Amino acid sequence: MDGTPATGHGPRPVRRRATESNPPRYWPRLVNCQLRGFADVDQIPFNKPFIAGKELHYVAQAVTFGNLGGDGRFTKQCCRVLEDRFGINEVLLVPSCTAALEMAAMLLDLKPGDEVILPSYTFVSTANCVVRMGVKPIFVDIRPDTLNIDDALIEEAITERTRAIFPVHYAGVACEMDRIMTIAEKYGLRVVEDAAAGCQLVLQRPRPRFDRSARLLQLP
Repeated sequence: MDGTPATGHGPRPVRRRATESNPPRYWPRLVNCQLRGFADVDQIPFNKPFIAGKELHYVAQAVTFGNLGGDGRFTKQCCRVLEDRFGINEVLLVPSCTAALEMAAMLLDLKPGDEVILPSYTFVSTANCVVRMGVKPIFVDIRPDTLNIDDALIEEAITERTRAIFPVHYAGVACEMDRIMTIAEKYGLRVVEDAAAGCQLVLQRPRPRFDRSARLLQLP
């Protein structure tokens, strides 16, 4: 025996430290460019926390109060603010719009083989929330002027298996909800609005009276 563990795989390869002359193969091209001297390439930070006021103070308060699992002091304050600002009877907070979408999909009682209509341009969670239940997402093209689902193409995507429409209010621009709600009422479909990027959106026209819609907001 030479001291090598009897794993059947032989000695482990030695990992070399990443350097400018030896960048890992899985690094993005942008990083490789920077390693080659292009450090001035502009980058868009992803999920960067911005501090505009007393955020760190409030975080410290939440830790001090011992309410880190939700339904604490700040959660209740936030719910009251949203209820008063938007005239909503009751607001329930969840960790993310992804969680809210998954809950909405479960509440719709969707079954494997059902179909749900959603825009072709959206965050992956909009599709994942139904795919995880065995539901088939039907992607409808978007409008070039708003990047929202093209309401003129929704009806032709409806089949006998369609159960719901998931419009997404992209980048603070509202979908044509009056038209979408009219289509949903015509075919008896549920509507779940993904408004993760649409908090404080206001429709210029009154929405048809129809109680099959659930709106999911995500605060910045």
